[in-house]
Amino acid sequence: MIWMKAALPVAMTVAGVGAAAVAVVAPTRPPLSDAVANAWIDGPTGDVAVAPGVVTVTAHATAEVALDSLELYVDGDRAATDGDLERSDRLVLARFRWEAQPGRHLLVVRSP
Repeated sequence: MIWMKAALPVAMTVAGVGAAAVAVVAPTRPPLSDAVANAWIDGPTGDVAVAPGVVTVTAHATAEVALDSLELYVDGDRAATDGDLERSDRLVLARFRWEAQPGRHLLVVRSP
């Protein structure tokens, strides 16, 4: 049955349904070494087209532990790292310079 759970999201994505369900069992409070950062992109937003060239991507993140840097991934590849984060308690602000190319792109910000 585990194989079916792993295969179902792939089959649904290939068929164009685009929905998947995954069950994860985790302790109620993870150890500090496994703490997860919550990160989000402030701009540009997904509903805005940007011109090719240098684009400033801004993002915020928060975590239970201090964040030293954030990384910007474009289409699955690391495009930039910001190690000079602005801080307000546990909230950090990152700015990235991205050389935007024509086309649609997936931008993801995460802690390393």
